Amino acid sequence: MTEQTTAKFRLGEDVFVRDPKRFKPDANSIIGHISEFELREDGYWYHFANQGHPADGEWAWYAERDIGHRIGTPLSQLSGRPGHAGYDKFCEIASSWGYN
Repeated sequence: MTEQTTAKFRLGEDVFVRDPKRFKPDANSIIGHISEFELREDGYWYHFANQGHPADGEWAWYAERDIGHRIGTPLSQLSGRPGHAGYDKFCEIASSWGYN
């Protein structure tokens, strides 16, 4: 059993699953907010109230090591102006939505 006594994530926090294809091969993302958590022998595990790709069956629970807080890129780190800091990330996001 791990020595951790405090859960890293809290009820209601928005989170994402790192490497979602590991859990669902057709998923580009699995997001949601923590609806419950429990301490198991190998650490904390979390259940999502999903807003994104459905979490069902055994994959509805995720280990703490498999999820993270940050969803998206803060607007302060984006720029639509070529040559400015944040422009490359802006183009990457735009391209992911089908824009050139």
